[in-house]
Order: sequence, then C-alpha cells, then structure tokens
Amino acid sequence: MTLNFLLHACHKNSRFIKKLKFIPPLVTFFVCAAATAQTCDALIQHGLRNITTSFSSEATAALQYFRHCQKNLDTMDSSRLAEAEVDIFGEGRGGGSYNEQQRRSSLQEWCTANRATAQRNQSSFQNSQVLYQGGLDAWNQCNALKIKGVQVAPKISADNDTVDIGVSFRAGVVGYYLLTGIQAEGYACKTSSPDGKKVTFPSRIEQLAFSVNCRRNPAKKETLGNETYLRKTRGVITIQTSDEPVQLFFPEEFQPTLPAAQATRILKMLPKAEPPVGTVLASTFTESQFFSDVNIPADATKWIPADGRLLPPGSIYEKITGKNAAPDLRWERDARVIVGTASGQANSGENVRAFAVGAPPEATWLWTVGLRDIAGNRPNNDYEQSEDQFQVFADSDGVITAQGRTLNWKHGAWGSWKAGTANVVGIATRKRDHLFYYVKIN
Repeated sequence: MTLNFLLHACHKNSRFIKKLKFIPPLVTFFVCAAATAQTCDALIQHGLRNITTSFSSEATAALQYFRHCQKNLDTMDSSRLAEAEVDIFGEGRGGGSYNEQQRRSSLQEWCTANRATAQRNQSSFQNSQVLYQGGLDAWNQCNALKIKGVQVAPKISADNDTVDIGVSFRAGVVGYYLLTGIQAEGYACKTSSPDGKKVTFPSRIEQLAFSVNCRRNPAKKETLGNETYLRKTRGVITIQTSDEPVQLFFPEEFQPTLPAAQATRILKMLPKAEPPVGTVLASTFTESQFFSDVNIPADATKWIPADGRLLPPGSIYEKITGKNAAPDLRWERDARVIVGTASGQANSGENVRAFAVGAPPEATWLWTVGLRDIAGNRPNNDYEQSEDQFQVFADSDGVITAQGRTLNWKHGAWGSWKAGTANVVGIATRKRDHLFYYVKIN
C-alpha cells in the first residue's frame, strides 16, 4: 500500500497532501482514522466509568436500570432505544445485524437480570446521577457538533491518565468552524495540527484531525487515618470551538481504593448517617458562606435556605409535604429570647431597676407593676365619701408610682395622694444571635 493511496483514501485536499507527503504510511493511516472516526458514544461510557471509579460497578448498574428499565421498552421510540443501548451495552452495540425487536428483547433481558442489583443500590442512584450527567452533557455536546460536521473523537486510557482527542471536519458539509482553544484542569494538554506542528488558536477545523494529547497531573501522597494513599485530583478537559464546547470530567481517585465490600457497606450507611428530610439546621453562616467550597458537607442539592423560596423540581420534601416552597423561618431569626425574669414588692418612689439582676448587660427589660397595698385618702371626715382612685405605674426612668386618694362627692373634693406598695414583674429579653436557617429537602 503506497502513501499516495492512503492519502487518497483519506481525502483529496491537495494542501494537506503537500504537508503530509513526507510522513510514513503507517502514521498517515492513523491520522486518517482519527479524522473519520466519530466516537461520541465513548463519552457515555466515560460517564459510567466515572461512577464505577467513585462508587462501584453495582452503582453503575443501578443508574442504568433506573434510567431505562422503568420505562416501557415495547413503546420506546427508536432514538430512546438507541440511547439505552449505548448507555447499557457500550458504543457500537446498537446497530449491526440486530433487528429492532431483537434489540428490545436484549434490553429487556438485561433489565430482568439486573433488577435485584439495582434495588440493592437504589440509595446511591442520586449521587451516581450527578457524575453521570457530566458524561451525558458531553455526549449531547459532541452530537450537536457532529450534526454540524465537527467530529470530536476522544480516546481515554483505562487509568484515565492519558486522553487523546481528535477534532476534524466531515467532508461534504458546507461551512466551517474554528477550534478556539483547549482548557484543562488537572491535566496538561498539547494540541498538534495534522502535520505535527503546534497549533495557534483559533484555527480552522479541517478534514484531517487536530490531535489533542492530555496527560494527567501526577498523583500526590496523602494520609487518611492510618492509611497512605495516592490521590489524583479531579480533572476537566474542555474542547472549545466557535460553536458548542465539549467538556470531559474526571472525578478524583484514590489508590489503593477501599475493598469493594467495605466501600459498599459505607455507601449503604451514608444515607442513614444523614439527617432526615425536613430537618432544620441553624447556622451562623450566610447562604454564600454555608454553600462555599470550603464548607464541604453543605450540599446545595440537599439543603436550601428556609426563607420561603421555591424548591427545585422533584425534591423529596415536596413529595412528602405537597408544598413547593421551603418553610419561611426568617421571623424566627429576628425573634427575641427571654434571658431573665424578676419579681418583688416595691414602695412608691422606688425604681424597678433595683430588680434588674441576673441578666446579660445587653438585655432589654420589660416591666409591669400592679396594685399591692394602696388605700384611699379622705379630704375630711364627712361620711359622704364615694370613690377611691389608684395610680400604679413605672415611668420611662423606671420610677414606681403606687398611690391612692378618695373623692368627697358632697363637697366635690379629692383627698391628697397617699403612697402605697406595688407588685413588680420584669422580663429580660435579647435579640437572638444572627442565625440563618436551612432545611433538608433531599
């Protein structure tokens, strides 16, 4: 097989033939293969592998089961059927010599065989969905570009340490797109043109593939408890184009991993260790502080501020209560609390503050005074005395007035005020510490 034949088999772009005429035939073959292969389906499998890496193969099976097997496979349309096949069986499984009925039967057999496994691992389903969603988003982005002629073909090593991505443009499609950059976190990436030269962004995507080679940053030693692990930090690789980006996500990994049986027990225990849905938590943190990256246990998919806001769709809280909004506990945050009480007997002219003991200095006292022993006072000794009048109060300075007098109706004269005693009751309150409330919804 000659070089010219291989180049002709790839495509007939004379500009690239001139650039590649010095490359050995075997190398040229692989360049061509990368340009024509379209493996968006590999991104679905990558999402599933992320779950296996972070949880277990049984968690992966549970996710696949609950995504597809609870639907009616007999009435599923062809596009959903193809998605289920790619998800469960891997890339390339959905076509070939299988007719549609055989494909439905094959899926049904898988669902029946994995039902018990899925039920055992139902608790890990939600956590698995979060990881899987990244692979599904990448698959959707890749297919959106494919329709427009841009082909993204990722190849990921079994240990996730090496990622090779081909980016090319399908022959016969009108128009063009640009490769505008490669962004990486946790990986070092190098992009080469079809002739092996370094790429300057932006560059037009042609039929021969750009090659993106990414290597994961070295693992670091960490000690957890009495065990020493090699930890690979999470990684993200984003292929940026003048249209859709495609983003690949890689969860953090530990080596050695936990034994499978121990990991399974821990995963089953985690939901039981969490507070139940509906639990209200008081925190001194504002919303941004509570959900910050530093405050790791505060998961925004499980907790929400208890300020009356609408709940995200499908929360367990809504399913249980029938309410689509969080409880509003802002009144609780602004309430005052009792921090002390006082009571006793006082003479008129004394001050209630003499009773203000045992409460913190910042407390505010509320006082009430009532009649205890007060007598009327006659203006004379005539018998025509008809009415007694009493005054019992504390003024703004806390001075107590407790006095009485009597009216002589015949002469229309009041007697002078006569001092008495009063009952005093005080309650000390202070503003509640500035707390913020959060409710568990999932």
